[in-house]
Amino acid sequence: MSRLIRTIVATIGGALAGAAWLTYAFSRHPDVTFEMDQETPRVISGLYDSERAGDDTYAWSSGRVTLNLPGLDRRAPWSCVARFRAARPPSVTLPEVTISVDDAPVVRQRATNEPQTVGVSVPPPVDCEFRMDLSLDDVQTWVPLARFLPRCR
Repeated sequence: MSRLIRTIVATIGGALAGAAWLTYAFSRHPDVTFEMDQETPRVISGLYDSERAGDDTYAWSSGRVTLNLPGLDRRAPWSCVARFRAARPPSVTLPEVTISVDDAPVVRQRATNEPQTVGVSVPPPVDCEFRMDLSLDDVQTWVPLARFLPRCR
């Protein structure tokens, strides 16, 4: 019986030590960053496979790109940055892009053919859920948007 108790105590102690280490490691580097130089993670939908042009990597998008982060601690505010460009020929109207957080529009602006970086503040939700949904919508989906690089901290 004492062997079983020692095993249970050691298991609980190991789990607590692991959780404490993860908390410490995350507090030192709290950024969540997605670059287009590797396979798109499952938490992002609406992107095609990554491509490379010289040293630059990018991914074409569908009309809606969504970053869904389940389990994200939203008790404190986050700030998120999205980098994109329209990549349209001169004869085509540049799209209007809407960035939403949890399905609520936060930023709406015209995309350009030059890379843009747009930041949004993400306050804690009223219900303090442990998730965040960040989406980028292109209302004129003729040619997909390129270079959607979300980074949250």
